[in-house]
Parts: sequence; C-alpha cells; structure tokens
Amino acid sequence: MSLIGQTQTTHQAQERTPPVRAGSALTDALTDTLTDNLADTLESHAAAWTVLSQLLGSIPADDVLDRVRDPQLLETWPLGLSDPATRRGLRLWARSRERGEAASTVEPDYRRVFHGPGRVPAPPYESVHVGVDGLVFDAETVAVRSFYRRFGLEVARVNRDPDDHVSPELELLATLAVRALDVIDELEAPSRDGDPAVPPLVVDLVQGIGAFLDDHVLAWVPRFGELLSEYAQTDFVAGLGHLLVGTLRQSADVFASPVTNP
Repeated sequence: MSLIGQTQTTHQAQERTPPVRAGSALTDALTDTLTDNLADTLESHAAAWTVLSQLLGSIPADDVLDRVRDPQLLETWPLGLSDPATRRGLRLWARSRERGEAASTVEPDYRRVFHGPGRVPAPPYESVHVGVDGLVFDAETVAVRSFYRRFGLEVARVNRDPDDHVSPELELLATLAVRALDVIDELEAPSRDGDPAVPPLVVDLVQGIGAFLDDHVLAWVPRFGELLSEYAQTDFVAGLGHLLVGTLRQSADVFASPVTNP
C-alpha cells in the first residue's frame, strides 16, 4: 500500500493548500535563514518513517529482513538510540536475527496481528482505533484522504484500500519531509547575511508534518505500536512495534504542537 501523485504538480497542489497551524519545536525555531540542523532533522525522520512505512505496508521477504536487521543498521538507526523504546526494538531485531527468524516465521505473525482470524489484535487503520463505530472507510478515512489531496497525493488503490492505513500515513510524513529537503537543496539565492532564506514552501511542508502528526498519526499509531509489541509472537514484529513507539515519540518532540494543560 503506497501513495501516488495526483495529476496536478506538487507546486500546484501546494499553492492550494491552506496555511496550517504552527507551534511545534521545529516550526517555532524556523527563522529567516536555513540551518544544517533543519535539513538533518528532516532527513533522519524521513529515513525512519520510510523504513517503518515499508515494513508496515507489506510482509517482508527474507532479503528485506536481512537488510533491516543488519548489525551496522541497528547501530546507526536514523534517529539515534536515545529513546528506550527504540533501543528495545533494535535489541529485539538483533535477537530476531540471532534466532534466525525467517519470512516463513514472520509472515503468519503479521497476518495474525493485522488481520486475524478472529479478533484482530492490532488493526492497522486509524478509523478502527478512533472512530465512533470502529469501522474502516469511516469519517477518519475521508479526513485522511482530504489531507493527502491537499498535497497532491492519494493511495494507489483509492476507494479500494482504506486511506488511513498506518503505512501510507507514515509515507505521507516522509514525503513531505523529502519535498522540503528537495526545496532546500535547490536553493541558490543567499539572503543578506549569506545563508539561504527559508522558502514559504518549506515552512508549509514542515507545518504540514506537524498538523498531520497532531490530527492523525499521534491520535492512534503509538497505541497501535504498543499493541503490536504486546501481541506479537516473533521478535521481529514485537521490535517493529517498539520502534514505531520510539520513533513517533521523537517525532512528536520535534514536529508536533506541545500539549498544554488548561
């Protein structure tokens, strides 16, 4: 399950995007000039979101398992090892490799936690977790579809696959981060102090990441990750759940609006 572009160009879609709220640690820090820190932050989060999106979008084959459990990758996770859930997830992936968990072992665990039979331990759809009726293709699905279209995107099999599956939701975050990086890379005109000026498009994309985290991803995916790690019967799937929790906790610290108590 993945996102594809609609017929309009990225810039046409972006021009029609209404301003979204600011207020995250990163958007508050955006000034008149770009910094290396902004690009590094976008790149590292995009890498983590992409890995998780791909692993949650399809059952990994043996070559994919070998690649993501490579000891060097486990030591150089894009967001570092500061989060305890991330460390736990990576340890489980290392143990999965040591135990020789193959695709033939991981596949039935994926199918069981995502699809059943019987009670589904970790449904991968936003509407099931936060909707009033707990059904797919509900109001939350429509809201997510609307958000994708603001940025010229839609799921590859629209009206057949629910738009609010966890994989395309994470892919949307990664896509916006990569678009912002592309704009930064293309900058040529320096500002008066010699540093590139922050284009409004970069600000809009970063704010879009924060808004999608606030309104959709953080409302259910951390709990979904907890359910994955709780009900998994393989180290690989359990590790995936922990990594999801840790990654989104770090993403929330950077991009999401802070929670304020009344």
